[in-house]
Amino acid sequence: MEPLLHFAIAFAIAALLRLKLKWALALGLVGILPDFDVLFFLHRSVSHSILPPLLLLALPLLWRSSRVRGLLLAVSLGWASHSFLDFIDDYTPILFPISSKSYKLVFESSLFIKSQPFVSMSLTVLEKPYNYGVFTYLDAPIFTAGGIAIGLILIALTLSAYYGGLRSVLEKIFLRKDLPRKAAS
Repeated sequence: MEPLLHFAIAFAIAALLRLKLKWALALGLVGILPDFDVLFFLHRSVSHSILPPLLLLALPLLWRSSRVRGLLLAVSLGWASHSFLDFIDDYTPILFPISSKSYKLVFESSLFIKSQPFVSMSLTVLEKPYNYGVFTYLDAPIFTAGGIAIGLILIALTLSAYYGGLRSVLEKIFLRKDLPRKAAS
């Protein structure tokens, strides 16, 4: 999945949890971090397992500071959102090192309109051996037009929750009061 979408979805999760804006931005950035495994010529590697963020959820039990707890929770949620999104997008080693397989979650649904309408839904987990994420070249797009559009819309909607509505956000972006205006003639 694309970096902007990982950021936008983690950012939106933070807004739903009513975290402060600075925590939401941090959570969005953490949502991108697992993809930095490409710098080591790996992708969808150990960094995409759901186990490290689950372990991070257990760490707050060791600290009394609510600030550290909040930070660990934000990091854990951002990382887990990345792993889950890749799990629904393509094969991901979500249970590494417990399992040596990569998994993909497939949701299918159909609506049949006959004399009696019928909805069919299925949820399937596919698996294949894990190749340890090694690659020689990056063969996936980093950004697509659809990903940019969805990501920006999601970020704008999330910012609207922080700034009092979508209209306020658009006014702050496009009608900035600190910019010099032409005098009316």
